[in-house]
Amino acid sequence: MFIELLRRGYKVFIGKIGDMEIDFAAEKNGEKLYVQVAYLIGSEETKERELRPLKSLLPLGDNFPKLILTMDDLPPSNENGIVRKNIREWILEG
Repeated sequence: MFIELLRRGYKVFIGKIGDMEIDFAAEKNGEKLYVQVAYLIGSEETKERELRPLKSLLPLGDNFPKLILTMDDLPPSNENGIVRKNIREWILEG
């Protein structure tokens, strides 16, 4: 994922919000992109763990794109502006 973001021209950082971590905070041309990566989201606990850091940005007025990329073969979903996609599909989009 890190290499893919670099390939797309982003500067890539690890995001920290209190004791939570966002896997990749990327920036290109003044635009930000936040990305969480998980192998599978097979339980509500895993889903909430991946959503929590991204949700914490919402009350701060951060409206930049937020993604959760997984290997799940499910259709993309959008929960309060946080988009979950299959990582293979996302890579092919770029």
